[in-house]
Amino acid sequence: QRARPLHWLPHAKRVPSRDPARGGARNGGRPEAVPLEPRHQHKRESGAPSGSPERQEGGRDGDREPKVDPLVSLLVESSLEKMEGEKRPAPYEGLFADGHLILWTLCSVLLPVFITFWCSLQRSRRQLHRRDIFRKSKHGWRDTDLFSHPTYCCVCAQHILQGAFCDCCGLRVDEGCLKKADKRFQCKEIMLKSDSKALDAMQHHWIRGNVPLCSYCVVCKQQCGSQPKLCDYRCIWCQKTVHDECMKNSLKNEKCDFGEFKNLIIPPGYLTSINQMRKDRKTDYAMVFDVTKTPPVKALQLCTLLPYYSARVLVCGGDGTVGWVLDAVDEMKIKGQEKYIPQVAVLPLGTGNDLSNTLGWGTGYAGEIPVAQVLRNVMEADGIKLDRWKVQVTNKGYYNLRKPKEFTMNNYFSVGPDALMALNFHAHREKAPSLFSSRILNKVCWIK
Repeated sequence: QRARPLHWLPHAKRVPSRDPARGGARNGGRPEAVPLEPRHQHKRESGAPSGSPERQEGGRDGDREPKVDPLVSLLVESSLEKMEGEKRPAPYEGLFADGHLILWTLCSVLLPVFITFWCSLQRSRRQLHRRDIFRKSKHGWRDTDLFSHPTYCCVCAQHILQGAFCDCCGLRVDEGCLKKADKRFQCKEIMLKSDSKALDAMQHHWIRGNVPLCSYCVVCKQQCGSQPKLCDYRCIWCQKTVHDECMKNSLKNEKCDFGEFKNLIIPPGYLTSINQMRKDRKTDYAMVFDVTKTPPVKALQLCTLLPYYSARVLVCGGDGTVGWVLDAVDEMKIKGQEKYIPQVAVLPLGTGNDLSNTLGWGTGYAGEIPVAQVLRNVMEADGIKLDRWKVQVTNKGYYNLRKPKEFTMNNYFSVGPDALMALNFHAHREKAPSLFSSRILNKVCWIK
């Protein structure tokens, strides 16, 4: 009989071959691969006639017992054993797989926690380091996470997105260069030293880089700060800008005239001369006061060092802050300091701003006007007199032991439910000032 083709093997199936003598399976009960018959039976094979002995022997093909080569059967059995061996898992294979899964899960959970903890620790160390430098420095350092315009470090001249800046002289530095900048650059001196040789001749104080936008050179009249790098100079007193190429020795030694706002700037040499004439030299002079830390009465004592009727004060706040400063002005009148009383201007930062609106300073300020224009408005404003009233509140009764209370009124006063609302609003704002930092939210609280 002719050998079967090899493509015949994939159609094999596993059937147990039983021994006719024992009635059981042969080869130890292992299954054998028995080839299947081809799907299509041909009546006549090619190359063999219909009457050939190969066709006639044994009758029909379906009655003939199929035969398999022993070598092919052995190969099929070995491959089946390998497949069964691969499917059987090792005794500890599942345990090791679960352990790896648990280990990777712990790593994926603990690693972000460790990185977050380490970053927070480093951030707290940097904050402590910055606070220590801020406390010991003469600069008015303020840290920021993002500068509002392209900024370059004054020490390393690199472009920076976050760092620190001095709100007095305008220095901008990276966090790593903060200590070097504090030692290398001097801040704006409000009062010169007593042994200074130039008390009357104030020189320019130049700072390189980060000049204001749309500023022009005083020498060539061209725009400054147009190059994307640390370039050009700016005087922190008169605000003049000069190109690097136009900077000469004559400009470095030139006397500073304090620029456009010279009438609003107290010369440092003047305060030094006044301090030498005074017996008490422990006074700390400043031009900007925080009324939450320094009372207006103490801040207005600086006006007593200036010429008569020459001081002007800009109050940044609401009607309550303006009234507080005006009360300090009344105390100066009581002390006989009428010649030193300043003229009061208002920058409306409160909620209602009724007094500011009455005086012509507007109903609110949200940064829409540049600070330079605000200072120009202060210099150009006309002085007027304001009527202030005293309201005395006494208790009725025959046995009244309480002293009458006196209040000062600027525009109006009220008695009743609206006064109670104003008092409650003031009490809540004193308890939590951070919750009342928005003008819109304050008005919403008033409506409620």
